[in-house]
Amino acid sequence: MRNMLAMALFLMAAPAEAETQGPEKMALSMQALLGGEAGTMADCRLSAELCAHVEKLEALRKAEPSLIRGGFRILPNTKVLQLLVVARRLPEGNRAPFVETIILFNNSSRPVAATVMVDAKIDVTKSLLGRCAMPSPGGLLEVVLQPFETQVCAGAVAVN
Repeated sequence: MRNMLAMALFLMAAPAEAETQGPEKMALSMQALLGGEAGTMADCRLSAELCAHVEKLEALRKAEPSLIRGGFRILPNTKVLQLLVVARRLPEGNRAPFVETIILFNNSSRPVAATVMVDAKIDVTKSLLGRCAMPSPGGLLEVVLQPFETQVCAGAVAVN
């Protein structure tokens, strides 16, 4: 469930007006995703843990503009079918020194390990959700994700 919520929040494009309508709009969206009736964040009382997770995802989405309106592309990995890796980038470019936001989803009940090809300009990553690995020269990122884990990494060029 947590992974599905993360995928929905980080991959769907938001209409421009949704960015400014606050937690009530988010609560309505989450209720739709969870299959419940429209309401407010108070409706999350069914699962305090899930509600806290949704709030954490919402805060990350608000803090990182590329997660709201960035274009996205699927990144190749070493043929691990359970792993979906997406890079998001703003049309005008992400804030320097950041190149793109990398989102990794393990859609399996087992841990996965893979090598992901990221933009070769990325020298370092900053963990926004989960623990992100550092890329090797040439844009290879060795990742390990636990069952149904989501990681969000800001890929950047090294700043001296």
